Amino acid sequence: MAVLKASKVGEWAVLLYLLATYVPQFLLHVFDEDALMERFRIGSGTQVFAVFVPLFYLLVLAIQKWFPRVSVGGRLLAQVLARLYGSRLNTLLGLGLVALAANFMLTEGVQFRQTGDIMSEAGVGAAAMMFSKPYIAAWVLYHYLLMMRREIARPRRARLQALLFLVALILSVTSAFDIIPIAWTTIFTLGGPKRTRPLLVASSPIRMSFRRLLLAVFLAPLLACVCVVMIFVGYVNKTGYDALGGVVERIGYVQILETTAVRLSSSYAALIAFVHNNLYNPSLYEQIAAVPLENVPYRLSLIMGSPLPRPEITQIARLNFLNYEQDPGLDRAGASPGLVASALYAGPFPLGFLLMAGYVVIIIRIANVPFRSVAAQPRLGAIAVCASFIYPLFETPVDYLVFIDPAFLQLLLVLGAFLAAGLGRPAATLAAERRASARSEVTRASGTSP
Repeated sequence: MAVLKASKVGEWAVLLYLLATYVPQFLLHVFDEDALMERFRIGSGTQVFAVFVPLFYLLVLAIQKWFPRVSVGGRLLAQVLARLYGSRLNTLLGLGLVALAANFMLTEGVQFRQTGDIMSEAGVGAAAMMFSKPYIAAWVLYHYLLMMRREIARPRRARLQALLFLVALILSVTSAFDIIPIAWTTIFTLGGPKRTRPLLVASSPIRMSFRRLLLAVFLAPLLACVCVVMIFVGYVNKTGYDALGGVVERIGYVQILETTAVRLSSSYAALIAFVHNNLYNPSLYEQIAAVPLENVPYRLSLIMGSPLPRPEITQIARLNFLNYEQDPGLDRAGASPGLVASALYAGPFPLGFLLMAGYVVIIIRIANVPFRSVAAQPRLGAIAVCASFIYPLFETPVDYLVFIDPAFLQLLLVLGAFLAAGLGRPAATLAAERRASARSEVTRASGTSP
């Protein structure tokens, strides 16, 4: 059995993302091709195009192994972020976000759909809530990383802040993937660092036992419940509470599960559709280049209060939706292409693959930073934590060129959480060291005084 090395957590997290995003979907494509063809423009007999997934991961591993490491001297930034994530002011922030989220729930609700011009459509309150979620995600990740390193100096305060952030996330939930940080924050709040750490790292080599097998059996229903909640939230966000009841009555639960399986294949289908229809399509790359060139000035104009005309396509996710859906008639709808299709959107093959593989290697190396000094052996739980929080960074990376967006803020804050946990010093630890140093000075002074 392969050993999970602390120095390879980033590689394992990316592999877990690829396995979850493409393997079940490939099997669905093999055994129920018609289900995917009915919705996506993928053509018959296109399963062979899935080979681009292992090719991409092999390229990532090759660059990770052979490309020299570059030191960028981010220790000062890491220390600033560590003080930010560990500050007692997060308690006040949590209280404020609970109030903001309660207002969001009353005015917008779970049916809120984020678009490229969120501030003009939903107002400052909704925009503030959407821009706050990336910080919460980064805060939770930072504390999980500290937990694995045994460096949470004030666990009670951390759990209180986590509880406040959890309430804010629940009140402002708008998409299926909001459930992932909610689940991790719930575990942290209820279990605390002492009880949760053994699920993430082990002090000795991991061996299978009846106890661990039994634990896995009990965790399976919990995972199933999380999946059911994600499906429910996804449907409510798209159709609303009232329409959801009509959907259940009209097509039944079995059809909902099949439809959900097809929807979960969107990143896989985006890859197959791109290779099948647009692998070398110059006009498509002209449209891709126009997205940031048109939307950055547009979003800046919204901030300045003198809005320019709204571009027809505001995100790569919208362009992807138009190019791979059989029925792209939904106004302003979008669909994230996922990591491997994004490598094709980033530039003509193989140039786009090289660019996106370099991006993934940067994330892998940053994700590995906190684990350099972790003596314990990571469990699958540690890999799942890292994969969960880097997952959004792989949904539509090309859209980060339109940097005035909550997604770009999440990129910066999540990567900053890895750096802060690995290179920074927790605020509580620094305060404790200062108090110890002050006591030492007092002791020395009293001992040498006449």
